[in-house]
Amino acid sequence: MTQQHSSAGNSANELDKGSAQQTPQAKKPLGKPTMQLDQIPSYVAEKVSAKIEGASLAAARENGSYYGKVVYTDARHIGQVVGKAGTTVVLHRREDMQMVGQQLAWRLEQKKLNGAEMRVHYNEGKAKAYPFDQERYLIKQQERKAQEPAKEVKDLLERAGTKNKAAEKGQAAEKKVDATEKKANAPEKKTAVKRVKKEPAKTDKPAKQADRGLER
Repeated sequence: MTQQHSSAGNSANELDKGSAQQTPQAKKPLGKPTMQLDQIPSYVAEKVSAKIEGASLAAARENGSYYGKVVYTDARHIGQVVGKAGTTVVLHRREDMQMVGQQLAWRLEQKKLNGAEMRVHYNEGKAKAYPFDQERYLIKQQERKAQEPAKEVKDLLERAGTKNKAAEKGQAAEKKVDATEKKANAPEKKTAVKRVKKEPAKTDKPAKQADRGLER
């Protein structure tokens, strides 16, 4: 049985592999351990080792989130196995935890918490434990992973469409500029004005005068 001493100087990844995760709501960095492992009675480690071969203990940390099955409980501690390997056991202090929902509260009261799936979220040194359906959680993870390629293709197509539209707009703008420049540079056409020579208007007055002269 090994114990992971989670001092403040250790990396936030020490639980890994498995354990501490940040929830989308709580973006705070992992804080200090909620307990010192060297203060945990030796019988706790022995009992955990008897249930899980090669198990290692890790203290829960402030702002951490933990998903997994309860494998150990006593008057002061709750042990929860976390991580893909299933060998890391995170210890919580019972006094720090609040069971959310009647199911977990009833199982704790009846000393039947072992085997329960929980998700535990810490905030400012206190933790809330919720029922956790691991099978459903894994199915949702697989569904999200399966949808990722389709989403990536969709994003690529959308980006390509946006680029094409931008290119079309750019080409249209260039054509408009070219047309304007051609119009500005074209030689000015002079309009020929046809001048019509006006002839003097004919009048009958001289003839009348001539007639009058003859009568004399």
